[in-house]
Amino acid sequence: MQPSSLEQRSLMRLEGLWKVVYHGSLHDCVAKEKAPRLSIFFGKLANQVAPSTPADFKTVGQPIEIPVPVGELMRLPINVVVNNCRLAIDPKLPLPSEEIGDFNVELEAANIRLIDRFSLSENGSFLIPLREGKTPAPGNENAKSYYVAIQAHGNPYYLMVPCSEVFRFFYCTSSRMANTILSTKILDPNRYIINPAHTNVDKKNPRVAAVWLRQWMLNQDRRHIARLFFTPGAFDEAANIFLRAAGRCPEDGKYFERALIAFPPAHGRMNLKLIYRTSMVDGYVSYFVTRILRSDWAMDFDAIHFGRDNDNERVACDEEREGLEEQSRSGPPAVPEVGTEITSLVDEGADATLTQMELADADFAARFPELEKIPSPKIPKQDQVSKGNDDRRRVVVEGGSLLEFCEETEKKLVSTILVAINKGDEIQSEQEANLPLESLSPAPHTKLDEILLLLDEAERAGNVKVDYKSVLGNRVIYRSRILNRLPREHEGKSPQWLFLDPSRKETRPVLVAALRYGGQLRYLIDFMHPKEASGSSMLVLWDPEGYPLPRRSLSLAIDGCISNISVSLKNCVLVTPCCGFRIKHSKGTSTDYKYLLDKIFEPGRDEMHLLINPPPRKRKQKRV
Repeated sequence: MQPSSLEQRSLMRLEGLWKVVYHGSLHDCVAKEKAPRLSIFFGKLANQVAPSTPADFKTVGQPIEIPVPVGELMRLPINVVVNNCRLAIDPKLPLPSEEIGDFNVELEAANIRLIDRFSLSENGSFLIPLREGKTPAPGNENAKSYYVAIQAHGNPYYLMVPCSEVFRFFYCTSSRMANTILSTKILDPNRYIINPAHTNVDKKNPRVAAVWLRQWMLNQDRRHIARLFFTPGAFDEAANIFLRAAGRCPEDGKYFERALIAFPPAHGRMNLKLIYRTSMVDGYVSYFVTRILRSDWAMDFDAIHFGRDNDNERVACDEEREGLEEQSRSGPPAVPEVGTEITSLVDEGADATLTQMELADADFAARFPELEKIPSPKIPKQDQVSKGNDDRRRVVVEGGSLLEFCEETEKKLVSTILVAINKGDEIQSEQEANLPLESLSPAPHTKLDEILLLLDEAERAGNVKVDYKSVLGNRVIYRSRILNRLPREHEGKSPQWLFLDPSRKETRPVLVAALRYGGQLRYLIDFMHPKEASGSSMLVLWDPEGYPLPRRSLSLAIDGCISNISVSLKNCVLVTPCCGFRIKHSKGTSTDYKYLLDKIFEPGRDEMHLLINPPPRKRKQKRV
């Protein structure tokens, strides 16, 4: 059953009392949605009047599959009951057939294994008992579900937790967060999640941290985001959720597609409050978890300061929301209470701008009480310093205090981001390889055309090795070389700078080339300018240690030029350490490739117009 329209995920056809019996596979985005959907299977309750006993909450007939936006998982865990599209019972309360209790477990990799709905124990019995109306058909691809088995007390299947519940509890603090993790945005965290230049721990006091959110993220997620980046391995676990669903991350040598597979993001001992059912597996008592209610997962911080790019957009706090009409609230709605109609499942898109949800402050505190205890004040918006005079990153926080960032933590953070970026680049490169390429006719009177001819001549002479790089999604063939092409829109705007012509029919080609010459590696970025343009420039970048620059740093450099509407990297963060300068195109026609190479590899002081992360200018002291 592949969904094809927005109406198909409506719950309006579920008249009466139904409950979620299991979660299935993910679906690709359709229509104008920007997030995947998840197949959720609903069973009709045996008692449609006033269910109260375990028998009343059993289901009759075959479950009905409804693909819903993945963010809806926040309010539709297993065994949640709906009555005519309204939550009928508090999901935090157990049903008559369930129990509630606390468990202490060791979440080490050696104690965790992945199982599916039909996995067998060592003695050949089903780990999860088959139940009529609650067990999917083995051949139903949309009903495939996976579980995390946690070993304890000699029982390898002591706890069996649906991966969907691990994802819901540990990762879904908002629908925005869920959509981010299940999209390529999780592989581009420096663009969509945090600004790494302002995210770090204090060098003098490692119990104080700062996290800087990108526009895409919600204030409510700040502690969760800090937890992902400052807990070793946590962000990798989040990224692997998307990679497994995309068929890119194997488990035990097996690849999955469209599978929602999530492991706990932290390792070590953890106390969990769970709703569960008991069963016997090979003589051991095992606990099948339907909902996770609370975790004592915390971080060793006394404070987590946070700021954001779009600081002028504020979200109303809980006290302010109480007095506001629903449509007047300036923030996304919280997960609804019992009796609240699930209106966002009817005739609305899954685009997070339409159907945002977040955990209310009280629900977040109940879910992660230790994390909620950590104060998280907002950083005043001002001109933040990227580098100080002593070459250490810093940020001014509440009260005017200055946090000096730890170089070791910065290296770990950059390394984490680069691992994700490289995986994203690999996926994007494979996708681009299958796309048809448009050929452009030569434009002999442009400087970019002149540079290409000089590079060809230098390469034929054996003086330099040129590798043309594809770093943007759009590519074109120009003089038998692959060039990049600027998008028609950038951050929701279409400045004239993106185009070659006033009618905005043709966007600019961009040359990105890695040049090896005399044992050095440098990157040349050159935009095709209109023929009548004068005073144009090109950009030269390189890693100070001589390493290759990642594709993302090169694409961010192009983004920075677009944002500045000039060949300039002002206020641009490239993630990796990077040196660079700008070279003005020569006047007239140049035919000497050696002169070009000298300018690229042996710049004089007068040509070093733009250094990445330069030392700050000394401020003139005011006279007293």
